[in-house]
Amino acid sequence: MRIAEKILKSNLPVRVKTHGSSMLPFIRRGDYLVIRPARFEGVKVGDIVAYSNIEQGNIICHRLIKKQDSTLISKGDSHIRCYERISQDSLLGKVIYIERGRNKISLETNFQRFLAHKIAWFSLNLSILLFLLGYLIEASIAPHYVVSKVIYKIRRYRILSS
Repeated sequence: MRIAEKILKSNLPVRVKTHGSSMLPFIRRGDYLVIRPARFEGVKVGDIVAYSNIEQGNIICHRLIKKQDSTLISKGDSHIRCYERISQDSLLGKVIYIERGRNKISLETNFQRFLAHKIAWFSLNLSILLFLLGYLIEASIAPHYVVSKVIYKIRRYRILSS
């Protein structure tokens, strides 16, 4: 267990430096994040949640796009389809500030919450929108082929998302 994870589990906030690019353009590599401990009930769709990744041995901060029973579904803003299921035990907290140079951006303001909720909605529906856009373009080229292909893809999508 990393030091930041231990601090969060002892119910104290922590400041960490980012290393990845999965949250571009909202969070950039080298930004500092202030993470406050949070429980399942305390996070909302749109929040950037921090959770432990046992496989990689690090903390990941991604946007919460859906709450489903006792599981959270998150995704990096720059990913098109990489959804991650987070158990309640893996949840460490939520990002409340982004520090970029001398700027400190609070994610707790009404505007930031509104923006975060819209980003989460778009992020959740982006793959569906791209799917439909692709078929609209294809329909103009080969309309007879598209209908059967769309039906097949929808059936397959329902099976995969169950």
